[in-house]
Amino acid sequence: MAKIGYKKDASDFDLIDATGSPYINQSRFDYAILENVDDIQFKPFDANTENANWENWEKGKLFGKKTELKWQKRNGRFHMVVTTEEELPAGFTLFSEKLETVKDEEGEITCRRIYLWGEQETNASGQFTGKWFEERIPQLLEYPIQTDKSRVKIKVQEYELSEEHEIMKSGKMEKGEFISIVHRFVGLEGV
Repeated sequence: MAKIGYKKDASDFDLIDATGSPYINQSRFDYAILENVDDIQFKPFDANTENANWENWEKGKLFGKKTELKWQKRNGRFHMVVTTEEELPAGFTLFSEKLETVKDEEGEITCRRIYLWGEQETNASGQFTGKWFEERIPQLLEYPIQTDKSRVKIKVQEYELSEEHEIMKSGKMEKGEFISIVHRFVGLEGV
């Protein structure tokens, strides 16, 4: 069973600590998606990068097979959320440890897949170049995967999060249950 936790109103130092701590350095992440108004980078995760400067990115997501850490800068501070099948990092508040993995009718764990933009370019010899072209985007795209396939998908694990609530119905308070779907990126694949 997976869990989800958060850290609100975090400083630059909290983000640096969360992304540079032993929690991060234990190879929990394979990929990094980093976003600013004028730049987006999607690259292999490297905890040893001296100039990663995670705090300089308005929004980011680190993900691997069992853990996803995402953050967004709001009013100069960071809101961080971690979804994991392992322990939460120190300093994070547990939101729920009742994330149930979504399964198909046969009880098998399912993973959704999301196509990424573009088709892989080929050189004059017909070999793939490792760059993807999408005519609606004015630059070649780079994804952190080596594949002999023309398209790339992100694999996404889905969880159901059950939450109880009370509502006023016909003048009486009634208890009910509310189910949300939580998504966690887990990897990339060529297709």
